[in-house]
Amino acid sequence: MRLREILLGLASLLIWLIAIPDRRAAADERLALLIGNQAYKENIGPLKNPHNDVNLIEGSLKQLGFKVTVIKDASYKAMDSALKRYVTEVRRAGRNALSFFHYSGHGVANPETQINYLIPVDVTDVDDDKVWFESLQQNTIIDLLSKQAPMPRTTSCLMPAATSSTSPGRRPRRSARTRASFRSRTRRGY
Repeated sequence: MRLREILLGLASLLIWLIAIPDRRAAADERLALLIGNQAYKENIGPLKNPHNDVNLIEGSLKQLGFKVTVIKDASYKAMDSALKRYVTEVRRAGRNALSFFHYSGHGVANPETQINYLIPVDVTDVDDDKVWFESLQQNTIIDLLSKQAPMPRTTSCLMPAATSSTSPGRRPRRSARTRASFRSRTRRGY
């Protein structure tokens, strides 16, 4: 099932690129950041597929002409640094850049705020509120890409594939099922 979801996401990206011919032709630079976190501590729940996910997506994106950066088993600091470097690259690539971000690993939704978080591998416990301060907000990633990308035409795609969400007091479910979403942020409404 997981492979099918990844292939559907890549097919959506390909259709999106084909459906907008001027976007495909105008993309001066195509940049991708892929993060695959699977080496979580036992109390969080190690995963089996995130490295395979990012390797599969990396190959497909390279065939589409993307410059791909892959990060595996990233700590909070490594994820934060990689995202900041990536956003800087996208900004410097100019108005016609096409950016793609994919995360595969544990994710969690805060039940009070409904904000989604990407969980780094160095989180030690999801049973208390520290998880909200030791994980990255999905909204922050979207905001970084949409606000710092050059106007008016840089397009960013975000494809998180996180395991079933959890909240403090419950361990992440170790299910092969993922929830993947495709969100495109663009300045001109393509």
